[in-house]
Parts: sequence; C-alpha cells; structure tokens
Amino acid sequence: MEIKILDLRKLNGGSKIKAVCDFKLGDSEFYSWKVIQQEGQQAWVSSPQESWADDNGKKHYKPLIKLSKELMKTVSKAILDEYEKK
Repeated sequence: MEIKILDLRKLNGGSKIKAVCDFKLGDSEFYSWKVIQQEGQQAWVSSPQESWADDNGKKHYKPLIKLSKELMKTVSKAILDEYEKK
C-alpha cells in the first residue's frame, strides 16, 4: 500500500517532539503523527494519543490509532525518510 506524505512540519525549540506529520495511506488520511527524538536517541514515530493523570498524578497515554507492527514499521520509515529530507 502506498504512503504519501501530505505535510511534515518541523518544530523549533527544545521539545522532544521534532515534527508533526499528516499522510495518506491508500484512501485513508491520518493527521498529527509525531516525530519524537530524545537527546542521544534515534528519532521515532508516534501515532496520535490521549493522555490523562490518575488519582496519584501519574500520567498515562493511550494511542488513538494502533497499526499492525509491519504497517507501523512501513509508516514510520516513510515519515522518518521525509523528516530527514527536510
């Protein structure tokens, strides 16, 4: 299945979120996927997620979209390739 990058916006500043990407996979469009890179680590891709804090103040995260492992690998490669080009 073909992946087409619709938009990739690099972010400035000291955040671990380095870019936000929108892409098309087949006939479906996906928005606000993030390129994340912590100091000393390789960049990786995160799908959109929601977060919340429990009663003890601990933060939890849940992906809003979960792709199969193989498809996530393919999507991540396409997004990171585009990120490296910019």
